[in-house]
Amino acid sequence: MDQFCCPVIVPRMRSKSTQGGGMVFLYKKHLEQKISVCEIIKDSIIVIKIDRSIFLKNDEDRYLVFVYIPPYKSVFYKQYDVNDLFEDLESVLENYSTKGISFICGDTNSRTSTYDDFIKEDNLPESLVDLTSYSADSQLSLRVNPDLKTNTWGLKLLSLCKSSGFRIVNGRHSEGYANGFTYCGANGTSVNDYLITQEQNFELIRKFIVCSFTTFSDHAPLHFEFDSVQATTVNSRSAGIPENDVLTVIKWKDENKFEIREAFRVNYDQLNSCFENRDLSSDADIDTCVESFSDAVVAIAEPFCKVTTRHKSGHKNAKLNFDKPWFSDELKALRRNYIRALNAFNSNSSTNNHNTLNECKKTYKLKERYLKRQYMKQEGDMLSVIRKTNPKLFYAKFKPKKKTLKSNLKLDDFYEHFKNLGLEMNLDSDNASTEEGNCCVFDELDAEITSNEVEKMLPDEDLILDTHPSWKNIIIGAGFSGHGFKLAPVVGKVLGELAMGKSPSYDLTPWNMSGIYDTIVVGAGIEGSSTAYYLAKQGQKTLLLEQFPLPHSRGSSHGQSRITRKAYGPKEHYAVMMHEAFHLWEQLERESKTEIFINTGMLSVGEPGNDFIDGTIKAMRKHNIPMDVFGSDEAKMKYPMISYPTDFTYVLDHSGGILRADKALKAFQDQFQKFGGDLHDGEAMVKIIPGKVITVNTSKSTYKCNNLVLTVGPWAKTILPSLGVHIPLRPLRITVCYWKEKIPGQYAANRFPVFVQHPAVDNFGVYGLPSEEYPGHVKICLHFGPDIDPDNRDTVDDKWVMDKLKSYVSKHFPNLVPEPSILETCIYSWLPDEEFVLDKHPAWKNMIIGAGFSGHGFKLSPVVGKVLGEMAMGKEPSYNLSPCRIDRFFSRSKI
Repeated sequence: MDQFCCPVIVPRMRSKSTQGGGMVFLYKKHLEQKISVCEIIKDSIIVIKIDRSIFLKNDEDRYLVFVYIPPYKSVFYKQYDVNDLFEDLESVLENYSTKGISFICGDTNSRTSTYDDFIKEDNLPESLVDLTSYSADSQLSLRVNPDLKTNTWGLKLLSLCKSSGFRIVNGRHSEGYANGFTYCGANGTSVNDYLITQEQNFELIRKFIVCSFTTFSDHAPLHFEFDSVQATTVNSRSAGIPENDVLTVIKWKDENKFEIREAFRVNYDQLNSCFENRDLSSDADIDTCVESFSDAVVAIAEPFCKVTTRHKSGHKNAKLNFDKPWFSDELKALRRNYIRALNAFNSNSSTNNHNTLNECKKTYKLKERYLKRQYMKQEGDMLSVIRKTNPKLFYAKFKPKKKTLKSNLKLDDFYEHFKNLGLEMNLDSDNASTEEGNCCVFDELDAEITSNEVEKMLPDEDLILDTHPSWKNIIIGAGFSGHGFKLAPVVGKVLGELAMGKSPSYDLTPWNMSGIYDTIVVGAGIEGSSTAYYLAKQGQKTLLLEQFPLPHSRGSSHGQSRITRKAYGPKEHYAVMMHEAFHLWEQLERESKTEIFINTGMLSVGEPGNDFIDGTIKAMRKHNIPMDVFGSDEAKMKYPMISYPTDFTYVLDHSGGILRADKALKAFQDQFQKFGGDLHDGEAMVKIIPGKVITVNTSKSTYKCNNLVLTVGPWAKTILPSLGVHIPLRPLRITVCYWKEKIPGQYAANRFPVFVQHPAVDNFGVYGLPSEEYPGHVKICLHFGPDIDPDNRDTVDDKWVMDKLKSYVSKHFPNLVPEPSILETCIYSWLPDEEFVLDKHPAWKNMIIGAGFSGHGFKLSPVVGKVLGEMAMGKEPSYNLSPCRIDRFFSRSKI
């Protein structure tokens, strides 16, 4: 691909159902000065300008508008906050149609049948013809379209054509061949891809072809040509290779024989002209005739054949292709079957051929994915063995290879260069002064260097005076950057002191291995990880510390699932934050290419007059959040698998669902490191020394920072009092229970939403999630638990929790076994008012505290991380945090 330029790559977000994709624009390098990208709109519309000088009819520049319009109700429209893209497309046409000739090409997911794309009987009455300059639509011929169905986007596209004067080329162009289906998927075939332009521009299109389907895509390529000025280019792959060593191979495709036959029929006059006015009595005329006929045949058939350029066998630049390691003989046979079925469908797009193609493709793809996974697992196991048995070889496999720089310099050039240098040095020494006695002596150099002088002289960059982070008997002095000579006596002294195990005579913190961080975040749970992610994304030098090796299950952020929702009961300030939280979760999904959110809806259950239910309805109405409010009769119809009293009220929040907790936490940590952050796990914080520059001592090292963020979860109960902050925080152990379905699949995520009832049992809340984590098991938990020491979490009695839950499940979930099959635990950092603490330390304003998330902070973690990061950077928080102030528990600090 070296002969192509690629100015535009627009990636698509990967998800469980979408394995990548996007838009790429390529053009030949010799056209680089003639082609430019005008704009990209919402990652779906690319406008390309082609200079008029390229074309034979070069009165105006030409604009190619490449478009991909996602299907109706796609998640794309939620991510980009648009209703549809046809409004943007119409604006583009209005703008660029006045600048030149415009063409639209791409996948619009529009099915238009054979409906008219112009206004029928558009002529004005004769009495009005002289009064206006209105131009009526031409009555074009009926389009040939094998797809006789329409959809929402199809009607929109037809409406756009009528309003803008653009017309569909598919099935209508005089030089169009094989105007067949453009999409072939598991659910059927359709025409979704179009070339569209104004009627007067049809004559500028020399050829238009809907090509055959290939193994690379479910869509058929669109091939169209313009009459252009011939340009001579050099293929970079063949540059420097004799012409006789380069072969152009045109490979016949049997499945395209009908299209080729039709192309020859349409171009009969062009073939016949090769023999007109020819005197075939001479050899020269015969050669000319044969050559022109051959060129015409190649030009007509080339779009339907595979054209490749390769080198003759034996040439040193010949490229060999090898199969992937997992590509077995069985997989090759399946691929051949798939290609045969594809060729049969291209020849005859019957229902039987389509079904055969789908079956062969599915079998081949499933086998390929299976073999690839097996191969990758085998390679991983092999690396694991090498890591243990031969660590040197293991790390060598990941060491970046050094590129050998090629030079045109010859050995003789080196010889002459250094010979001349030697001559210059001899001349300088001959002319040097031999006088003595003019040497200057400065007595002050013998004076002792004071501590203040050292502090002034020590540089701010590059210098390293420290012990090795892991091996303390290795001392490192490096990075003197041209100014270390004058400090040599002091540097030698402190390095010697470090080698002898003594404390250095000077404070070397600014010049240790780690330097000073803008911010250190202590605690790599979901709140700490999101805070560190936000800071690193803002360009802050950030260190994230975690006392346990990652991943672990000792805190509040482990596990596979959490509930999220926009409904937030009477706590309206959290409902305001949730709107942005949803957008930030989507942003994290795009950045990490990880599916984090599963939309199931959230069901709030409660008796009449319940504060939680009434507050939820009020908040959702105020913020225009879609919801359904219904009673027991409708609940029985929708969710027959639950049983509550007949006077209960149900509120369904359509935006609610499941957050994949483990994937969310890892995504934050991975993105944090991609943005340049340092993550140290298995390194417990030991001591904090406040000040303008804060010192953090850990079990492994000492760090300095300008700002410190504490998101230490249940350990805040012991850490905050040591800093003079006392809040009534209680670490609670939550027993996470999974209850087996009696009827498999009844509580699946596509049939049953997440739910909350508050209060439910003795003034405690209960929440649950459908069978998503463990197949056939529903997660139902009590929103409370016994007090614990987070370092001794298993030494508590939670029998009363299990008794309450068993009673609740047997009463309200009759289709679940009333005995949990799987038990897990996590910790709440609970505060009496269940409000967060998001505030600065009362005395040290460069110390930020995030604590007391009380079992409902996970869903808000992107916003929590943002506001904690804003405070650490000295910015005003994006939200009113007065309900989360730390001084609500005391009038002043107890320091």
